[in-house]
Amino acid sequence: LYFIGAVLVLSASFALVLNTVPKTGATWSIYEQGAALFWGSVLFLIGSAFFTTDSVYVLYGADYTQAFGIAGNVLFDIGLFFYLWACTTPDVGFFFLASKPHVDPFMVSAQD
Repeated sequence: LYFIGAVLVLSASFALVLNTVPKTGATWSIYEQGAALFWGSVLFLIGSAFFTTDSVYVLYGADYTQAFGIAGNVLFDIGLFFYLWACTTPDVGFFFLASKPHVDPFMVSAQD
């Protein structure tokens, strides 16, 4: 099951990379928010490759490789931060908190 799951996640990660490739003329820079989904997907793909490699070792009778598991998780976590960064807007920050104070429309008087 580990091997099948790892291969499916690897396949899904590859499809995600293909679907988040920046369009022609768009920036590919890792420092630009417009390319953050792509770079997050690339990190997911590389992390998935570590899990898949580990699953092949296990499939052939070796023990789980702790280093591959750690590397895969670290890359997934960094990729997640890229995804969060891609979802931020001027109104909604990194932790999905409003950057402007919320004004309750029921608390505003008619004179305002």
